[in-house]
Amino acid sequence: MLAIQLMSELELYPHIFITPTAKPSNDPKDFFPAPHPVADALTGGQILSLILDGPFRQHVHPSLFAKLDGRRLHHIWLAVALLPYRDGLLKEKKKDITMAEVVIRDGIKVSHPPPRPSRSIKCLWLREV
Repeated sequence: MLAIQLMSELELYPHIFITPTAKPSNDPKDFFPAPHPVADALTGGQILSLILDGPFRQHVHPSLFAKLDGRRLHHIWLAVALLPYRDGLLKEKKKDITMAEVVIRDGIKVSHPPPRPSRSIKCLWLREV
């Protein structure tokens, strides 16, 4: 929630969540703005915080939290941060694509966790140290 607040207060949304135009440019004016206000992400973050840690947690079915690990929680927070881009469409190769998809694909880089090293790699690493 704090990250969304800081991005909003410091007006970093167009610099972090980039929806590029057809021509490459470094000027923020050449990027498509979010179709909804950034305040929607703040509201969504406040609601999610109330559900996860606040008084509304008791009203949510426990099975929702049973499989909620850190990775899934990061994806939920990313979805909340992208709320201002909902309903936005861009044309790409004669096809409509959602702005959120373009932001995730082109504007930010979501890293995947590294694969677990095999036992032999662990042994090699330990020997080098």
